[in-house]
Amino acid sequence: MHNNIHPLLVHFPIAFLGFYAVLEILRLKIFMRQAWWFYVKAILVIAGAASGLPTIAAGLYIKSKLQGGNLDPLILLHETFAFCTIALASLVALGYIAGWLNRDLVPRSQSAFWQGKFWRFVTAAERCLIGGPQAAVFALLILAGISITGALGGTIVYGPDFDPFAHFVYHLFFSR
Repeated sequence: MHNNIHPLLVHFPIAFLGFYAVLEILRLKIFMRQAWWFYVKAILVIAGAASGLPTIAAGLYIKSKLQGGNLDPLILLHETFAFCTIALASLVALGYIAGWLNRDLVPRSQSAFWQGKFWRFVTAAERCLIGGPQAAVFALLILAGISITGALGGTIVYGPDFDPFAHFVYHLFFSR
């Protein structure tokens, strides 16, 4: 018997990143004007990216226990989408961490580090990742990534015909 906690863990990054993505994509002006809105999105994407790491580790562990010498292309594709999605979410999370520091720490610091070229680069990267409408594009990519990863994961467990979306995603990558 395998100790497969991967199915339990997957719900955390899906929930955190899915909720973050929906909030970022909708960009409701009534909320965007509120100071706390930034922190809500930051916590969701940071928690989503962080919870994705043990989820991927659990998936890699169970993959190592279940497969023989042949790598199943479906498992590899699921793994690739999971890695790419968590990598993008982690990049956005780092943007939010930089934004959080710029909002709460940097204005109070006179340290050369916070005034130097490196931090100016980090601040420019932050603006690119989370400032403006392009943040919604990154959120849409994250949402697509978790949706495709989940559909492929469901296909691994239940087969390609367990629901219409999984069927569609499966046949995007694998011929009939």
